[in-house]
Amino acid sequence: MNETLLDPELAAAAGRRISAAAATAKEVVPGLVERVRAGCAARPWGGDAAGRACDDAFSSIPRLLDRVAGAVEAVATFGDNIVRGAQGTLATDLAARDTIVATGIRSA
Repeated sequence: MNETLLDPELAAAAGRRISAAAATAKEVVPGLVERVRAGCAARPWGGDAAGRACDDAFSSIPRLLDRVAGAVEAVATFGDNIVRGAQGTLATDLAARDTIVATGIRSA
């Protein structure tokens, strides 16, 4: 099958919902990230052997938090791309239809 089946309105609406969710996450995630970073930096687990083990275990959290922030940005871009893709697909289909109609192959 060599065709694209797309409901452009549905796809664009989905893209907008994804973008809106990402916008909300962009507002919430930085505060959460900073609270977790501050909590880790305070090292509430102490400096004894158990505390050092916790420190080692939690040492990867800053990298994980950076990835969370990056994922939020990627989701925002994804939503925007869905909207643009739906709009582009519709524009291409309409242009193809107009070309076909203009050549007299089919009527609108």
